[in-house]
Amino acid sequence: MAVGTLLSAISAFVLLRDVFAGAAITPAHVMSVGAIVAAIWSGIELWSQLAARRFIAAFGLAVIFAAATCYTVLMAGASGAATVASNAAATEANNSARERELKQLARAEKMHSETADRLQADCVVGKRGKTHCDGLRASVAVYDAAIRGHKATLADLAPPTDAGGAYSAIAKVLAAMPGVVTDVPTLTGKLELLVPFLAAIVAELGAIVALHIGFGHRTTTPAVVSAPAPETQVRQPQSGKPTPPRGTRRKTGRPSDQKVVDFTDRFRTRHGRPPTGSEIRNEFPDLPKSTAFDHAARARTLSVVRAVA
Repeated sequence: MAVGTLLSAISAFVLLRDVFAGAAITPAHVMSVGAIVAAIWSGIELWSQLAARRFIAAFGLAVIFAAATCYTVLMAGASGAATVASNAAATEANNSARERELKQLARAEKMHSETADRLQADCVVGKRGKTHCDGLRASVAVYDAAIRGHKATLADLAPPTDAGGAYSAIAKVLAAMPGVVTDVPTLTGKLELLVPFLAAIVAELGAIVALHIGFGHRTTTPAVVSAPAPETQVRQPQSGKPTPPRGTRRKTGRPSDQKVVDFTDRFRTRHGRPPTGSEIRNEFPDLPKSTAFDHAARARTLSVVRAVA
């Protein structure tokens, strides 16, 4: 989702670059923002409508997506191409200005050198008149000032660069590949035309795909509603006292016989295990069978509790 947001912001910045530079907002800018939103929304929603087999809505979204994407890509590419052309023109103007200043500097240096040589020959070695020598000295001063002015102008200009910039370097690499017969200037022109549109396509489609991954595949898990537990009805007898529901009455076991308990303790100490119900009945023949087995079960439970503790 973060990638989709970033790519969308890049597309918007390319289309609204002049607005960020201080230009007034025009209807074309508003349409560009609307086209970006429409392209992203229709591209994401299209797959949902296809999955739901709503083909008419999907067809409409496909048309909106194609139109909005084409508009956005063309406008972004045109903006990028205009920027490339503007940069190339600025580079060309800078190079032309440098070339012009270099020519004028060379001319001024040549005139300065020639005039200085005449001044040396006529006024230092020779004995020409004062008026002639003063004129030569004034010319040398003028040429010297011109040289300083041209050098200052060159210092203010940018260094000379290729008008094609990076595209020219790429064109040179492509021209060096086997089978490529197109010359470097032609390749540079094609790259300057096509690359801005290619970058716009990558940003636009990348934003749609990334946001579709972030939003389009979210599924909602239905909440599980548990049925309320049935209320247990409490029957009211005629006496007025509530009767507990079935299965909730408290059960009480048989009371323990201390003699039997002492026997089970001695048996456990001697044999390392609790006695069985039959062994308890052998010791106490008059003890009911159910009571004997109840004591045996209690003895086993007590042994387990002691072992765990």
